[in-house]
Amino acid sequence: MDKKQKERRKLSKKSILYLINGVFFAIVFLIFYVKCAFEFHTGFGIFLTYDVWLKILILQCIFAFGSCIIYFLSIIADAISNKYNDKKE
Repeated sequence: MDKKQKERRKLSKKSILYLINGVFFAIVFLIFYVKCAFEFHTGFGIFLTYDVWLKILILQCIFAFGSCIIYFLSIIADAISNKYNDKKE
């Protein structure tokens, strides 16, 4: 490996998956915090917070599931592409 290749190390697919899910989680948590901060706390305030938590949890699960599907599809596409390139040579 020469110096340029060492300097420009690419992130692996798994690290990109973790990074994207972490950023999305931080954004969703920030939205939850802002929503709860501006919520009027009445007698039903705890139920409103529970409702928001449930929506955010479902949203996070859907995003994580979708990103895992994309991750595994990209691995399969790379494997098929490498197999095709090996046959071509």
